[in-house]
Amino acid sequence: MSLDTLIVLPSILAWNTIYPSIYFEWSTIFYILFGIVLCMYLTKIRRPLLIHSNFSKFALDGTLNTVIALRQTIIPPLWCWSSSFQIIFFLLRNALCDRAARFQSEDIGNDLQLSWAEQEPLEDEPPILLFLHGLMCSSDDLPGTSFIHAAIKRGWKVVVHNRPGHLAKLTKPRFSVFGDYEDVDIVVKHIRAKFPNRHLACIGFSAGCFPLLRYLGETGPDSQIDAAVCISGGIKLSDAFDNCSFLFQQIFIYKAKEYFLQANETILRKHNNDAYEQAIASYRSRSFVQSCAAFVTDSGKWRDAEKKLDPFPVIKNIETPVLFLNAEDDPITGSLLPYQDTVFRTNPNLLLAVSSTGSHCPFLHGFLSPEDYSKATSLEFVAHQVQLKRRRESAVATANEVKLRNLFETFSPPKEKRFSPRTSVLRKRDINIHLKNPLLPTTN
Repeated sequence: MSLDTLIVLPSILAWNTIYPSIYFEWSTIFYILFGIVLCMYLTKIRRPLLIHSNFSKFALDGTLNTVIALRQTIIPPLWCWSSSFQIIFFLLRNALCDRAARFQSEDIGNDLQLSWAEQEPLEDEPPILLFLHGLMCSSDDLPGTSFIHAAIKRGWKVVVHNRPGHLAKLTKPRFSVFGDYEDVDIVVKHIRAKFPNRHLACIGFSAGCFPLLRYLGETGPDSQIDAAVCISGGIKLSDAFDNCSFLFQQIFIYKAKEYFLQANETILRKHNNDAYEQAIASYRSRSFVQSCAAFVTDSGKWRDAEKKLDPFPVIKNIETPVLFLNAEDDPITGSLLPYQDTVFRTNPNLLLAVSSTGSHCPFLHGFLSPEDYSKATSLEFVAHQVQLKRRRESAVATANEVKLRNLFETFSPPKEKRFSPRTSVLRKRDINIHLKNPLLPTTN
C-alpha cells in the first residue's frame, strides 16, 4: 500500500464517520448533475434532420441515398458538445494543427484576388472547387485549411476567392463585410473563361454564403455554378444581426474595425469621413454594417446596399442544387428551421441538413478523435452533383449524335438501291451502247 493511500484512506473514513449526511448529500448532487449532463449529451446524438420539398430533385436523382454522410448518426465528443466549447476547440485546432496550404495568387482587378492551390489532383482536367471564405478570413483560413487538403485528395482543383480587404489593403474605397454577389459573378466568369470545359462547384462558409446565394438567385437558370454548399450561413441578412449573441457581436465589431477601417483609414476617410466616424463609433453589428453602406454602393444608402447583400428576396429563383448545413445551436446565424416551410419546402433545388449540435462551422463528429462532419458531407454532395451533370451532358451528347446520324441517313440513298429505277435504266442503256461502240462517252 502506497504512502498516499495510507494518508487519504483514513481521512475519507473519518469524514464518513463524522459527517455521513453531508457526504451523502454531495454525492447525490454529483450523480444528479452527471445524469442531467449525460441526458443532455444523449439528446445530441442523432442523424441530421433533412428538410426538402415534396417534389425535391434530390429524391429523384439519388442524392439522399448516395451521399452517405447525410444519413450517418452524428456523435459529438463527450468533452466538447456545447456550441461555445466547439468553437474554442475548433479555433485552437485550426491555429495549431491545420497544415498550411500553398497558393498561387492571381489578381483579376477591383481588389479581387484568386488563390489557386499549388498542389494539384492526380486526374487530368479535374473539376474546380471554389471556396468563399468567412468573415475576416482569407485563403489561409476559410476557417481552417483542412477543407483544401481534403478537396485536393478527392480530385478537385481548388481556388479561393479573396474578397476586397481580406488578403491585402484596399486600393479603392470599396468593401463589404458580407461580400458582394457582383464580385462572385466576376470570379465565376473569369474561371469559366480560363477553364471552359471544366465543371465548377462552390462551398461558402458563414458570411461567404450571402454573396453566393445572392449570385445564384440573381442568375437563376443562367448560373455557371454546377452545385453549391452553404456551411453555417444565413439566408436573411437581418438574422445575422438579430440572432448573433452579444458576446460574438462585440468580438465581430472589435475585429471588423481593426480589420477593415483602421487598416484602410486613409483611403476610407478620404472617400467619406462621416461614414468612417459613424462606423468607428458603432457598438452594435447592425449600426456598424449600415454605417459601412457608403463603401458598398455609390449612393451610400443602406436600402441600396441591402438590395445587393441580402439573398432572401431572390432565393426562390435559385435553380442550382444547394445544400445547407446548419446546427440548431449556432450562436451566430441561429437555426434555419423557421424557414423550412417558406423556403426549403417550396424550392426543389434546396436541401437543408440540420444537426442537433455543431455550433458555427465546427460540426465536430467523433467520440475520441473528432473530425468535421461538414467536410465529408459537402465534398460528397458536390461530387455527386458534378457526376450527375457529367452524365446528363454525356446523355445529351449521345442523343444529339443519334439525331444527326438519323438525319444524315434520311438524306442518303438506300444501301441496297444506290440509284433510282430511272437512273439504272439509263446506265444499262449506256453500257450496252458502249459495248457496241467503245469510242462513245457514257452518261454519268
